[in-house]
Amino acid sequence: MNYKRGDVVLLPFPFITTGGAKQKARPALIISDHSIPRRFHDLILVGITSQRIEGDKFACPQLFPSAA
Repeated sequence: MNYKRGDVVLLPFPFITTGGAKQKARPALIISDHSIPRRFHDLILVGITSQRIEGDKFACPQLFPSAA
């Protein structure tokens, strides 16, 4: 399958619970730039989450504030 920069994909993400190792589908954004020649067929992805961490110096401003 062909992917391009900016595509959002679902991929199995492993996590551990008290019941053992499991996987859950999680969204990820493709940030690889395939317009330049490359040697390998690897993808660079970044995970997408709705969870916010207070005090995170790398956090982005909330674009769509939720009504609380």
